Amino acid sequence: MDTLTIDGIRFVCDTGKMKEMSFEAETRMRKLREYWVSKASAEQRKGRAGRTGPGVCFRLYSEDDFDALKDYSAPEIQRVPLDSLILQMKQMNLGCPRTFNFIERPPDENLEIAYKMLTSHAALDPDEKLTPMGEALSQLPVDVVIGKMLIMGRVFRI
Repeated sequence: MDTLTIDGIRFVCDTGKMKEMSFEAETRMRKLREYWVSKASAEQRKGRAGRTGPGVCFRLYSEDDFDALKDYSAPEIQRVPLDSLILQMKQMNLGCPRTFNFIERPPDENLEIAYKMLTSHAALDPDEKLTPMGEALSQLPVDVVIGKMLIMGRVFRI
């Protein structure tokens, strides 16, 4: 990703907070929540001041709060729904998502919930193979539920 450097930025005020979409596998809901940043993110924010000259970062939280921060944020694959990922992996014949060698492994519980959801929406058959519905859904850049709604709307001309 390219970064934008704006000449003259000398001061940064860091609240130590960020808003991030999180996914709750049990409720299948995404929520925008406020979290503390990681130490790595705090250091990156500090670097935004003074790229082209001297700069200062004002952290609006205590040193004890900074010390309590996690070193790094959780990987995205551990925070998002996995149904679309499973469909794409199956469509591209990348092997079984349960045994795939991910760089950062998603929680097994989230994989199982995604499999159940895909089966209930007829995207996977009982043997966990792609159905024609699953094939169509894997081509759409939207959530599986919205994709199925679009497909069914087209089928029934709604």
